[in-house]
Amino acid sequence: MRKATGLSRVYYATKFSLQGIRSCWQSEPAFRFELLLLCFFAPASVFVAKSPLQWAVLIIPIMGVLAMEMVNTAIERVVDHISMEDHELLGQAKDLGSAAVFMFMLATLLVWGAVIAHNWPIL
Repeated sequence: MRKATGLSRVYYATKFSLQGIRSCWQSEPAFRFELLLLCFFAPASVFVAKSPLQWAVLIIPIMGVLAMEMVNTAIERVVDHISMEDHELLGQAKDLGSAAVFMFMLATLLVWGAVIAHNWPIL
């Protein structure tokens, strides 16, 4: 079977990506919660940012949290497919995926705090 090229490749890549987003939406409460947070923070970012660059800097880490949540979900599904039994390495793989999401959340808080502190200094 030949691989799609050109616009056909873009079409199929988009189709499969949307299927992945839909799958994560349907199966992962954390993803739905994080998407809800994006719906709150996206409009808030318009008021916090003082330039288009600052706006992008605020939005990108939130999108990163969503992306990392999808990667974490993929890791969990592969691990569960391999074995439902408790195994130290499989547990570590799931924990590392979760930790990656957590680190992106901390980075998001850091970025938002830095932009807010820059735009509205306390002194």
